Amino acid sequence: MSFSTVQLEWSPPSEEHRNGVITGYRLLLEWGRGQERRVNTTDTHYTFTGLQQGTTYYYTIAAETSVGTGPFANRSQVLTPTEPSTTGSATGNVPQGTTLTNATGIINCLR
Repeated sequence: MSFSTVQLEWSPPSEEHRNGVITGYRLLLEWGRGQERRVNTTDTHYTFTGLQQGTTYYYTIAAETSVGTGPFANRSQVLTPTEPSTTGSATGNVPQGTTLTNATGIINCLR
């Protein structure tokens, strides 16, 4: 990984928090004044690339089923380093190497 990427990995919500079979996930990455990137994926991991160094990004995820989109997880943040790094640092609800669990599942910030 580099100063311009953030890799996220998550587990599906537990059975009791699903409203049908999961068909995909919606990711939202926000920064600055109203800038955002939205991604739909069927995988349980995604790497955002082309990010700016030394910038705080906020991310969240929601599971989708045939019924619709579930609730988004609590928004978390990650600060991209000012120099390329294999360790980096994440702040907020999900520090690097830890997980966030709620009705939407588990999210790991791997950057």
